[in-house]
Amino acid sequence: MTIAYLRISTGKQFLSNQQEEIRRYADGRNWTIDQWVTEVASGSRKGSDRKLGILLKRMKRGDTLIVTHQ
Repeated sequence: MTIAYLRISTGKQFLSNQQEEIRRYADGRNWTIDQWVTEVASGSRKGSDRKLGILLKRMKRGDTLIVTHQ
């Protein structure tokens, strides 16, 4: 499974730039995104309190997680 994770820290930011960057990356490798996970979360929240922490615990061997650096 290929999972894309998008996070913004405020409601004033947009996920579209991250989504487009991930699409280009995946398309360049002929990958299909099976699941998109989006989250509005402050960087000060603990990882275990975020969707990302839950997602990482549920991932299985062979899964791929794509994130962007913002």
